[in-house]
Amino acid sequence: MAKKKTTKRRAAPKKRAAKKTKQAGSTRRKPARKKALEGNASKRKAPAEIGATKLSTPPPCPDSVTGPGVELWQKLARRLVELKLLTDLDLEALEILCDAWRRYQELAPFTTAETMFVITDRGYVVEHPAVRLRQSAINTMSKIWRQFGLTPLTRESLDIDLSSEDDDDLLKFASMRPT
Repeated sequence: MAKKKTTKRRAAPKKRAAKKTKQAGSTRRKPARKKALEGNASKRKAPAEIGATKLSTPPPCPDSVTGPGVELWQKLARRLVELKLLTDLDLEALEILCDAWRRYQELAPFTTAETMFVITDRGYVVEHPAVRLRQSAINTMSKIWRQFGLTPLTRESLDIDLSSEDDDDLLKFASMRPT
């Protein structure tokens, strides 16, 4: 008679505790200016203000900004000065934003439906390199837009009203939600 082979049963894996999810709402730090207006209920020491000088007139466009970036510099610098958001410390970030906008505009012809893919020497269909470069420009712009309050969410947190803004393609683009 053959001996019946017994198999050991593995213990069921332990269930992990569900991760705590963040509640709706943000835990971001309030800007010092907003905190000063609302008062300091916690009586903690307020963060020191950075010694930046707010600009009263739009600065001239730097030589490194070319093409479509020059027009964007003029529009944004004028608007940010009107809103009292542009300081001397922000000029480099604005320059990077304008350069990213120039790259985004210059790469547009290479990212249409007809030119988005190319065929290699061996016959493979691959994404055109300009597609990734353009996406990199978009990522750069979106990060800097948030810093300048050019997205709906950051405008809300900074209490900025842009109701008198021009019909500007960039600001429309910055306000679009990703799909």
